[in-house]
Formats: sequence, structure tokens, C-alpha cells
Amino acid sequence: MYVEFYNTSDVLQETLKSFPETRVDIRDLATSANTSLRLICVVRGTNLADFVETAAHDKMVEKVVTLSDEGNGGLVRLTLVPETVDQKVYETAVELDGLYLNARNTDHGWYVKMNFPDKHAFRAFQSRSEEYGMDIQPTVVRDRQFFLSEEAFGLTRKQQEVLAEAIKSGYFEVPRRASLSDVSDRVGISDQAASERIRRGMKTLAENGVTDYFE
Repeated sequence: MYVEFYNTSDVLQETLKSFPETRVDIRDLATSANTSLRLICVVRGTNLADFVETAAHDKMVEKVVTLSDEGNGGLVRLTLVPETVDQKVYETAVELDGLYLNARNTDHGWYVKMNFPDKHAFRAFQSRSEEYGMDIQPTVVRDRQFFLSEEAFGLTRKQQEVLAEAIKSGYFEVPRRASLSDVSDRVGISDQAASERIRRGMKTLAENGVTDYFE
């Protein structure tokens, strides 16, 4: 199942107070028995050097490394201080077979997108997170749905919905196991709308995936 939720993580909140117009997308998380939680973040809308300098003094951050500096933003790796609530929450998600997709900062904390095997797993994740002191407020819960990150692939939500149904129904199989009408009926739109969203979505995926031919 696919879920979107707000959480009350303190990660970078101290830093972001100095950069209210900055957008931070957490693209990847990792941890191990010997390392604290590490985040790969895309920073947009501010001088990256200033952001990194401020983040280096954030009480939640043990280490910050610039991976790519584009001036008005870039890519950084953050290592959090040991034994944070966020690390416990992430380890709980892994234990419950949760799959992290991405997260972005908001005025209310962080907005997170994840997949879980089922509702039971997500409810267990939510309950244990709240025991650790992190509030989880779901906004989207979808059974048997998996949506690619629009930030990473450039797809609109409507294109994601149709493509996900096309994959699930067998529209892209050879030979096809579902027709365009099957896909459009399941999504609740016309054949023409389904066709347009599939073609535009596939064009976007091709342009973002076959980058060498566009340089």
C-alpha cells in the first residue's frame, strides 16, 4: 500500500528557520549498526554554501558533506547525531518492510511518501513511531498502489495513476493482457484521456531516462 503523511521530525528544523523559502527533498536514507542515520538531500532556493554552514551547527546534524553545488541549491549528505528519534523510526520502517520514497519540508514538519506491505504494517509503524515521540498524520492511503516520485521522474499524479494501472493490468505485456479500454475503465476516465496520459507519461520517462541523447 502507498501512504503519504506529515510527521513531526526535528531534522533540520533549526536550520530551516534561517532559510524559510528553501525547499529540501530527502531522496535517500540509510543507517547501519555502526553509523547514524544518513540523508541524501536536494536543496533548492538558497545559496548552498550558506545552507551547509548553518546545517553544520544544527543540533541534529553530526556531519554535512556537499556532493554537488549549483550555487542556488545542490546535493548534500547529512549524518545525524546518534540515537535520534528519526533513526528509530526509520529502523522500525525497515523492520516492517516499509519502502521509503521521499520526503520534503513543509511549514508543519516533513511530508513523507512510503510504501508498506499492508495496512497492518503501516498501523504498526504509526503506533511505534508515536511511542518514540514522532506524530504521524496520514493524508493519502491507497491499497495496492505504487506511485513513482514525480520529483524524480517528472510525472504528474494523473499520469502516475494511469501508468500504475496499465502496468498492473498487463497493458504493457507482450502480448497485451489488457486493452486501453480496460485501463481507462479501471481509472474512471475516457479512452482518449487514458491514451494521452500514457503517451505523455512515457515521453516524460524517456526524456528523463535517455539523457545522453538530449545533451
